[in-house]
Amino acid sequence: MLQSLLKAAGGLATLSVAVFASLVGALYHFQRNLIFPRPDNSNPLPIRKGQLVTVDVSREARPEGVPGQLVAAYFPPTTSKHVLAFWHGNADQIGNVGDHLGHVLQRNQGWGFFAVEYPGYALCRGGEPTEETIVWAAERMLKHLHVKLEVPWETTVAFGQSIGGSVALQMTAKGLAGKCVLLSSFSSIPKMAKTLFPFVPSPELLVKDPFDNAAIAPSVKAPVLCLHGTRDEIVPYSQGEEIASLLPNSRFVPLRGAGHNDTFNGAHFREVINTLADFLNKV
Repeated sequence: MLQSLLKAAGGLATLSVAVFASLVGALYHFQRNLIFPRPDNSNPLPIRKGQLVTVDVSREARPEGVPGQLVAAYFPPTTSKHVLAFWHGNADQIGNVGDHLGHVLQRNQGWGFFAVEYPGYALCRGGEPTEETIVWAAERMLKHLHVKLEVPWETTVAFGQSIGGSVALQMTAKGLAGKCVLLSSFSSIPKMAKTLFPFVPSPELLVKDPFDNAAIAPSVKAPVLCLHGTRDEIVPYSQGEEIASLLPNSRFVPLRGAGHNDTFNGAHFREVINTLADFLNKV
């Protein structure tokens, strides 16, 4: 009897290990589907209110996964010198949040707006989103903004929401923007993985695209505004505080009652705009 029980227990343990290994393997294999839940490329939202900017990079040396044409939505500044270069959250597209934000901020504040699309997302067809391809495309598009659209880096404000915050931070660290704005940003993908999948040991060893904001932050000398909803249900509020504490020149503003995806709605949006205006008007 005891021998039978031990044999059964051993079988269950083996099964549990196999199931666990399969689950971890699936997370590793499909992690980019989780990190980049891109919209359907067959029906991308068009740019209706801004200018569609396309940049041909087909003859340039570039990482695998960067398509031959990069895309952005541009709203030139009207009464301000500032242009916000924007990178959206991982489930959005420039034809949605970029077109709306650019129109509102240009009309109401006079700011310029330059929303860059990720490779493989919506209007930026033919590529694959990874940290390497996204960062390469972001840097290339900022150079286009500076050289072809004649917007100085000093008046360029790198603005990123959620995963886009990491792109904005990296562009600022490279000296391509005079200021930076982080909205609902995280410490790193491995730390997010620990939050979402606490049963996975050492997720940093499995992550292909770390987006390690905590490692980048100390090297960013430019002024950085950090905003984070106190009720963010996806990125812990504490991670927003952590990034701000690691930045040499930062201001942290809690968005009371805001979640992760409602910061561009109603009263929260007004607070974001007012805080942005105060930040941009300071030397």
